[in-house]
Amino acid sequence: RGVDAGGGSSGRRPGPSAMAISSATLPLNSKDERDLQSLVLACNKDGMLALRKGKANEAFEQLKYAESLLMANQEKDTSALLAVTCNNLGCYYKRTGKLHAALSYLRRSLKIEETNKTDHVTVAGTELNICAILSKLEKHDRALSHASRALQLVEAHVAGGGASEQDYTTLAVAYHNVGVEHEYLHQWDMAAHAAKRGLEVASKVMGAEHALTITLKKSLHNVTQKSKRVPGLTKDESDHWKPLPAPAPPRDIGGPDTQSIREKMQVISDMKVEMRAAAERGEYADAARIQGEVKALEAALPLEESFHEMSISVLKEAMSATK
Repeated sequence: RGVDAGGGSSGRRPGPSAMAISSATLPLNSKDERDLQSLVLACNKDGMLALRKGKANEAFEQLKYAESLLMANQEKDTSALLAVTCNNLGCYYKRTGKLHAALSYLRRSLKIEETNKTDHVTVAGTELNICAILSKLEKHDRALSHASRALQLVEAHVAGGGASEQDYTTLAVAYHNVGVEHEYLHQWDMAAHAAKRGLEVASKVMGAEHALTITLKKSLHNVTQKSKRVPGLTKDESDHWKPLPAPAPPRDIGGPDTQSIREKMQVISDMKVEMRAAAERGEYADAARIQGEVKALEAALPLEESFHEMSISVLKEAMSATK
């Protein structure tokens, strides 16, 4: 964990109005810059974990505190940290139903990422977030534009080689959301094409039983049927299948290497509960994203025998808790 703005050990960090922020305006040396980075990242991690647990007020406090620290030190090159914080604030506002505020923060994050020439998959994640908000606001032409750009970015990344499973998951989600927006616009053939490509990726990488694969298969079937009966299609028929929102960008919330194994396993347990909840809400794209994060965290755990038995017991608890 990071240290607080006063240089003390970690613990619950104060909110944005606390006097600890005043110390953040002091000149920073290289160690202070590292401490600032650690603190901001810890605030973001804790804020998003609180959001997953449904603790919206705590999430807001942590994320706004991170933003305040960065705004108080604008003379330093903290733009990458600000992009992460804005993106997470966008996710917070989306989750709490404040869509225009979410859109503002996500656009701010996107602008920073483009200026910094951030990697394609990260930018694509932000584009997909913006697509989701615009779709909820029924601005489907603009939502399609952002989803299409996300798809182009991820396709370019994958074509370059070395793509991870999570990158392919993001690619499948991008195809899904392009298809969704084409469907909202009654562009059935293009919707079917996107769903078919997404289904190919999801089936190959995630398997036939994965929630996103099943969603894409249903989407392809629905738009194919609609395309065949366009002349007599009613509005009720065209709207009977509601598409899903785009996912938030993947985040590594495993914490620093000094985090204990039990803490990491608790994070995995919490994420599995959120994954099941997202699936029950019909938010399959979000569930797929969380599942990818869980796999990444589990793969990063040490395999020493002393930890193995404990890991299995904690996972069993997590699995039983979500049944």
